[in-house]
Amino acid sequence: MPKRAHWVFRGQSDINRKLIPTAGRPVGGPPNTASKAAAISERSGYLRYTDTHLEALETVGASDHKGVRHNSSRGQPMNDNRKLSPSLRNAFGVFAAVAGLIGVAVTVWTAPSTPRTVSLCVLFGSALALAAGIGIREILRHRRLKTTLPSLPVFHSVATPYRVVQATPDEIGWIARLEESIYSGADAIPEPLLREWYSANDTGFSIVKAADGRPVGHLDILPLRPKTMELFLKGEIVEREIRGDSLYSPKQRRSIRHLYIESIILSQPKGLTNAAALVHVLSNIALIVERVADLPRVERIYAMAASTPGEDFMRDLGFEMHTDGGRRKDGHDLFAVQPAVIARNVLRLCGEKVLQADALKTLAGGA
Repeated sequence: MPKRAHWVFRGQSDINRKLIPTAGRPVGGPPNTASKAAAISERSGYLRYTDTHLEALETVGASDHKGVRHNSSRGQPMNDNRKLSPSLRNAFGVFAAVAGLIGVAVTVWTAPSTPRTVSLCVLFGSALALAAGIGIREILRHRRLKTTLPSLPVFHSVATPYRVVQATPDEIGWIARLEESIYSGADAIPEPLLREWYSANDTGFSIVKAADGRPVGHLDILPLRPKTMELFLKGEIVEREIRGDSLYSPKQRRSIRHLYIESIILSQPKGLTNAAALVHVLSNIALIVERVADLPRVERIYAMAASTPGEDFMRDLGFEMHTDGGRRKDGHDLFAVQPAVIARNVLRLCGEKVLQADALKTLAGGA
């Protein structure tokens, strides 16, 4: 029998001074230059050349520590080409490139037939390799740019505000069709039984809606009476055998000690993620449960998981195995969690997004 996916989620001016790294004297200078010039100061393991010291070096015709002769006025290397403007250097570069290409073209053109053919093949292959290298580099750069921001569908799915509202009688049919499209035939609850449950206690039926009012999922919670809950926990009955009179009525909410999550489905259009909707559901968990029962009085919350992602998510919320599926009539593993544990984990997962955070923090204190 196919397992039932009860948890479904699919579809960053000291200008002439230089520091010379030496411990005792200037590198390359006379051994006693520092003491004769009397102008070297030691600072953090470096020796500082002052204008006076540079003049002493010029007097004795000395070179700097790299062996480059300095200009008498500034102490700068005489072969410094940094005075060339960027545009002039670019012009020289372009001129050199063009001259090189002309030289290669003339050499190839005047060469004998066979060497000319080989040279042309080499040049053509080099050009192709260069073009391919540039193209691949641009493609990779373009991909990196695309990954710096999310796609519009993902952005819209995360940015879209959601609402969790109590289901209306007209939406029970939509819930039945949603379950039928997701669950196997034996696990999907038929619409008449859903309506029977809804008539007995409508507070546990919730619809998840996007900002435009479009339903994107549902959550059903059943407040089972003790006798029915006992039989269900042992696996002696299946969901379809739970009747309307097996549920507490809204007026009996203070008597409820156990809750069963019959189904939770989030089904977005293709290309959109369920993550934001799921966070919204969890952030409203206190309001959702409080609508059904008196939250501090609830002792256990039960749910099933058949898919690996659903089970992993339930375990992350603190659910633990209660009854192995091999011992149950429906063949599904049943999990349970204390409200205090799930409250603590919801606060951990959702942080500041949680509504009624104070109530959850108080509840989590009992974990």
